[in-house]
Amino acid sequence: YWAFSLKSVFLVQTQTASIFTKVEGQGVTVSTKESVPKVSGAFTGAKANPSDPAAQASSQRWVPPHIIRELENSNDAVFRRVRAILNKLTPEKFEKLSDELLHVGIDTKFVLKGIILLVYEKALDEPKYSSLYAQLCLRFSELAPNFDDPGKAGHSTFRRLLLKQCEEEFNSRSKTSTALDRKDGVLSTEEEEQRASNKRKMLGNIKFIGELGKLGMLHEAILHKCIKQLLVKKKRATVADISEDMECLCHLMKTVGSQLDVVKARPLFDQYFDRIQHILENTELPSRNRFMLQDILELRKNKWVPRRTEQDNAAPRPIHEIRQEAWQVMFYHTFDLKPTTP
Repeated sequence: YWAFSLKSVFLVQTQTASIFTKVEGQGVTVSTKESVPKVSGAFTGAKANPSDPAAQASSQRWVPPHIIRELENSNDAVFRRVRAILNKLTPEKFEKLSDELLHVGIDTKFVLKGIILLVYEKALDEPKYSSLYAQLCLRFSELAPNFDDPGKAGHSTFRRLLLKQCEEEFNSRSKTSTALDRKDGVLSTEEEEQRASNKRKMLGNIKFIGELGKLGMLHEAILHKCIKQLLVKKKRATVADISEDMECLCHLMKTVGSQLDVVKARPLFDQYFDRIQHILENTELPSRNRFMLQDILELRKNKWVPRRTEQDNAAPRPIHEIRQEAWQVMFYHTFDLKPTTP
């Protein structure tokens, strides 16, 4: 049951036909190449080189069904453990739990991809902790096993797959939003819920991308691509479209604006802010978005140094601080008191 839930939630579509081939009699032939899932078009498994005699000779071998079941059960157990650990992750427990995650049994690329999807889901659902999940990804990129060819230049397997997932998620959310906005007439209740969910995850994804960029895990070109796509003048764009894009843009600018607004990119950033000024002239733009954009203009004018209150709220707070604040609010409310100011 859990395995099918994982596939449905994360769009993990294992290409069974390409991995397992039924033959006459009992048993299954399985490729000796690693069986990997295809995730929303983001990941593709390694293909054997047909010109390699060794690959031709050992491309398939017979594996008893019970061995396959044991492998599937083992992977499911790893994913259940990963989910349980992620549910406990807080700033105070980061060191301990990140070590546990690195030792859950990452012995195949399939498992590594599953972990990426689970972490990504948490990052989108809990944007307040996006910086924490970005730190976790940084640690995985440095310490997780590498399944790419030893002589292959580039990033670690984890980092390469994570970057691809970021791009796929961004493009997917943009396409979903565009498809819903092009529908004629009033949206159904289900479509409105889908739109709200898509907006929430789009914001979560932008914030996560920003935090990854802040740690140097994303190339500047990817971040600029996101900014351009949010600022581009779309055909048939509604005020709702612009509002959502500007909210995402402000999140991204607050996170990585200071890193991107350097001398070599100054002309490009000047164009970005000319476009923002033009958008502010739209009288139909909601006041909330107008204030957010004005804050970004002020932030750049102040050389990207945020106000003190924004600095205080930027990082995820330890759970004991949140509990203490909740207790104080309840206490003052119960006894009809007002907090004393220093």
